[in-house]
Amino acid sequence: MHQISIQEAETHIASVFTDVLKGEEIVVTDHDTPVLKMIPLARPSGRPKFGSLKGKIWISDDFNDTPEEFADYL
Repeated sequence: MHQISIQEAETHIASVFTDVLKGEEIVVTDHDTPVLKMIPLARPSGRPKFGSLKGKIWISDDFNDTPEEFADYL
């Protein structure tokens, strides 16, 4: 996500739209105050952005432990 001013957005609106359609989130500012956020409505196709699942996946502390019910099979 990056920020641009309203004036910069007006000057480069085509490239701003292209970036948003590629999956980039853009915050538009007015005198360094955020006034709007542009995000794509659909996920871009292709590979997911690196780090996009941070904090959403966890592994249990007992992941490698054998469940007691399987003791007879070992």
